[in-house]
Amino acid sequence: MVLLSLALAAVVALAICLAAKPIAELLGVMDVPDGRRKLHATPTPQVGGLAVSAPLLFVLGVLGGATDFVPLYVSLMAAVAIFLVVGLLDDRKHLRPMFRLAVSVIVILAILYVVPSERVTFFRFTFLEIAIFPAPWVALAFTVVCIVGLQNALNMADGKNGLAVGLLLTWCTLLLAYAPEHMIPALAALIAALAVVFLFNVSGRLFLGDAGTYSLSVAAALLAV
Repeated sequence: MVLLSLALAAVVALAICLAAKPIAELLGVMDVPDGRRKLHATPTPQVGGLAVSAPLLFVLGVLGGATDFVPLYVSLMAAVAIFLVVGLLDDRKHLRPMFRLAVSVIVILAILYVVPSERVTFFRFTFLEIAIFPAPWVALAFTVVCIVGLQNALNMADGKNGLAVGLLLTWCTLLLAYAPEHMIPALAALIAALAVVFLFNVSGRLFLGDAGTYSLSVAAALLAV
């Protein structure tokens, strides 16, 4: 399953990256330089997020049917799909920030309701002998703020070629040391697809886009928790 996830993700990501320009033109997500905030030399496809999310969604669907963690993987798949669509719309039409924020909070709250184990319910520090258990509403609010904050932080990091993709690649690789066995195929798919996209992104041939930063930051955050 792990090798299949690696191969599938790499092939699908490579295919999308190689066809980035026509796909971006079809979806209307070509990032055109404006001489002010967008200083890249030529119009650049914003399909890096699609190249990673597409194989990831397939692997999550398989895991949802092949493991005992159906709520986790179905919720994760739904979150990635929703934020992928919202991000593509934002890349195309520039949605209002308050609308994007509201969608993020609502979707994440829904996931935390369906999968309570995704909530950060206690804090443990090396300088304290006991763990700290905050009130349930504090734990819920803390988890939402952290995930939404990560979304926006990664979105800003996408302005530098290789930075956002490199961060995601590093996080997913490090998670392999802690992840349970059933989660390895999802991380393998992420790592393989991100590695392919990184090569195209660092050379300026495509961007993750908001579709990538929104969907993949949520995937990384939920897998980490």
